[in-house]
Amino acid sequence: NTNTNTNTNTNTNTNTFLEKAKPKEITSDIAHTKEGLNWSPLSDMKGSCFVTVYKKDDNYKATYSCFGSWENDTNNLLKCVKNATETVSESRWAKENPPVNKDVLNKLKNYKLTVTLIEPISEWKQISFKQIQKGRGYVFYNKNTKKVGMTYLPSVWDTLPDKQEFKKGLEEKHQNVYANSQGFELYEYESLTWEY
Repeated sequence: NTNTNTNTNTNTNTNTFLEKAKPKEITSDIAHTKEGLNWSPLSDMKGSCFVTVYKKDDNYKATYSCFGSWENDTNNLLKCVKNATETVSESRWAKENPPVNKDVLNKLKNYKLTVTLIEPISEWKQISFKQIQKGRGYVFYNKNTKKVGMTYLPSVWDTLPDKQEFKKGLEEKHQNVYANSQGFELYEYESLTWEY
């Protein structure tokens, strides 16, 4: 079973990304053919993807692993999904957490996996921290160098519901990786999340 969460912003193209990203119907007779493997609308789209695995108990949800694949000139969105998924299964997100595989999922038992698709960089909206709204995703981006900095996915609001704490956390996360933050500005993006 999957649940879909939509996080929109105020761009004039709000529905464009979401409409394009919706799965198309595919008939069983072509499912395993070359045409079938490329049936996804994501193969013709640009964008980024993050795959997150959460460990859950009755009162708490902790991130076990989270890796993303940012948009570039050569990869389509489907390739970004593949890259993010492979990274989660091959790399450690935290020192104490090994890569995600079937054995890890069996040990976690109660877990949730999410796939978050992020609209193309060209559609991101530059804003100030005073304009941030709960439930939306934010990222530092240098438009001149086309370098993407650190991001907080919309799901981070679940653990940092206070706007000031959200702001402080994202700034610290970015500065820990990019000591020289010159040229980076805050951007808001539209996203679509599937929960498994």
